[in-house]
Amino acid sequence: MQAAINEHLLSIVALFAEEGHSGGSAGYAIGMLQRLLSFEPITPLTGDDSEWVTVVDGPSAGMERGLEQNLRCSHVFREDGVAYDIEAVVYRERNGGGFTGWDSARRVTFPYTPSTRTVPAWLRWPERFVARLRRQLRP
Repeated sequence: MQAAINEHLLSIVALFAEEGHSGGSAGYAIGMLQRLLSFEPITPLTGDDSEWVTVVDGPSAGMERGLEQNLRCSHVFREDGVAYDIEAVVYRERNGGGFTGWDSARRVTFPYTPSTRTVPAWLRWPERFVARLRRQLRP
C-alpha cells in the first residue's frame, strides 16, 4: 500500500512542478490545495438553503426545522435555523494531540469562512487553571 501511495504522491508533485509556479504562486497554490484536500471551502459559506442537507427531520424529532449539515463544510450545522461550527475551537494537549468537545462549537453568521482557533487544553477548565496557579504559587 505504501508503494502505491508513494507513486501517487510523486505523480502529484510532478504535475505541480510542470505548472511552473514561482515562489509566490507556489505558496498560494499550496495553501489552496491544503484547504481543498482537507475538504474545506475556499470561498465563504453563504448560508443559502441550497448549501444544506437535512440530517434529522424536524417534526419527527420535535424540532421546527430539524438539524441540517452544510454541504460545503461538514463541520457546520444548522439547528432550527441557528448555524454553528462544531470545530471552531480545538483544544491542544502538550504532546501535540488535539480534541474537540461540547464547548468547541460556536454560532456563525453568514457569509462565514470556517476557521479553527487552537487553545491550550489546560485553559478548557478554569478550575484546572486555578489549581495549577495555586501549585505554582505555594512556597
